[in-house]
Amino acid sequence: MSLGATATSALAFLPFMLMARADRPPAPATSGIGPFSLIRTKRGLVITGLFSAQAILAYAIMSWLPTILISRSMAAADAGVILGVLQVMSIPATMFSLWLVNKHGMLRGAFFLTSISAAAGLAGLVWLPLSLAWLCAVVLGIGFSIFPLVPLMISFSGENSEETTAMSTPAQYLGYLVATSGPFGMGLLYSLTGSWTVPLVLPIGVTGVMLWLGVVASGYRRATVQRVDWPAGNRRSSAL
Repeated sequence: MSLGATATSALAFLPFMLMARADRPPAPATSGIGPFSLIRTKRGLVITGLFSAQAILAYAIMSWLPTILISRSMAAADAGVILGVLQVMSIPATMFSLWLVNKHGMLRGAFFLTSISAAAGLAGLVWLPLSLAWLCAVVLGIGFSIFPLVPLMISFSGENSEETTAMSTPAQYLGYLVATSGPFGMGLLYSLTGSWTVPLVLPIGVTGVMLWLGVVASGYRRATVQRVDWPAGNRRSSAL
């Protein structure tokens, strides 16, 4: 059985190995835009900071939310359901946030909606009774729908495709690197304070930074972009 699975896996990679060996035309010359040269610009710093803020918030909360609820006497199974509610709620919230941007050009408004929702959900975990944890999860799910807005904003921020790609590289590379400190930092704060209050209040401050960076970054959009109109097919629209 294991030999068969190994052989099947090897065959699955065979086309990619053959394509890697195939001759390809030389790559077109580039204009020399380096991904990490943009990190020294204000726009690069703002976009990277925004990606880092939303990533560190999501990693920290989703890593510790069940533990937080269990420490407040919620059953482990119920705590898992609350985490599932957060994740499921983020799906329609993401669709709504993208609809706001696509149909109404409300990128800045979507940043306000998601950032304030994330702050409200975190505040609810601190000060609302445990019986309303499900409501906090719903609101946090809306807040976490900020994630697809950031790559969308990156795609609007470059003057051309090469610059957009160069902008995306440091934002994601450094953003995910910074985000790994979120769960560790939250756990460290709990071990130092013996309470989840401070580890939950500090992320509320992160949502404030996230909102500010989102408002600033939403001003980096190109003059015109192509909007996707799913029901009616491809049409070009005016600027967002």
